[in-house]
Amino acid sequence: MACPSLVPPNLRSYSFFNCCILLKAPILIHYFSVFPFQDDLEVHYAGFKTPHIHNLSDLVQENLGLQVRKFGRLQLPDTYVDSPNILVFQISARAPFRTDVAFISGTRSESSRVEERVSSLTGTSLTNQLKEKQREFDTKFEKSFNLVDKVDSESIVAGKAAIANLLGGIGYFFGQSKIAVSGDMLPGSHDNSILYWPAELYTAVPSRPFFPRGFLWDEGFHQLLIWRWDTHISLDIIGHWLDLMNIDGWIPREQILGVEALSKVPSDFVTQLPTNGNPPALLLALRDLVHGLKKNKFTAAESDAISSFVERAFVRLEAWFQWFNTTQSGI
Repeated sequence: MACPSLVPPNLRSYSFFNCCILLKAPILIHYFSVFPFQDDLEVHYAGFKTPHIHNLSDLVQENLGLQVRKFGRLQLPDTYVDSPNILVFQISARAPFRTDVAFISGTRSESSRVEERVSSLTGTSLTNQLKEKQREFDTKFEKSFNLVDKVDSESIVAGKAAIANLLGGIGYFFGQSKIAVSGDMLPGSHDNSILYWPAELYTAVPSRPFFPRGFLWDEGFHQLLIWRWDTHISLDIIGHWLDLMNIDGWIPREQILGVEALSKVPSDFVTQLPTNGNPPALLLALRDLVHGLKKNKFTAAESDAISSFVERAFVRLEAWFQWFNTTQSGI
């Protein structure tokens, strides 16, 4: 998070690791512990209270800038406001360095077992748990995609990184899309748009840093991988997208839901046009799932879930098809 223009010359040889912890209740700073593997590591913190997290970078940079102007050092002030809901920790050390970070709650009771719990989350215990999760991931990757005899090892490494980032980008969003309407529908108004109903969306995203929101077309291609990893997650995501369909069978192609999502989009591109439609790429994943059912590729539980979903979703899928067939027939 450090802005290069604010870094004093004597600190430019340092690496900065910033850890953000979001909490909904009042907290005590000393619950946070850092376990360094070297002596010259420094830890600083700041606590903020804000209803949103999309402005978190601005809060931190303003705070760091104030510290530079006042004291000539790029470090958080080790203070927090009353009842903060966001804590930002800054760990500074000369690269390369290693450290374990542990945050635990419920330490006020006599039976909180603080040392035992911290020990289970750091050091050798943490390393062993991470290695076990890595083995589980590798096993599931091979079972899901069966690539060992098909591609070289470098391609497998790239594939693991791709699926891990895709799964890591799945998020939950809530808000209202902005929909364009004709001027006749809003006489006397300078804003020819209305708000869609408040909606939730569970979806993967094309890019967490640049496009952290749902795109209808992209999601169909995301699901070609995700259903192979976990059919239940895939069906849940597809179901959320179909829930966004209006009475005409149209689904807004770009989902800009909530303040954080809006902060990433220029105002000219926020309003969705109900005459525009993305190709129904979600059908690619649904086709694979149905073909898998016919070839008995799934467990009994997975087969039941897929069959039940397709049966319940058929009415909306038919409405979606009719919308394409009547409004996009020239394409």
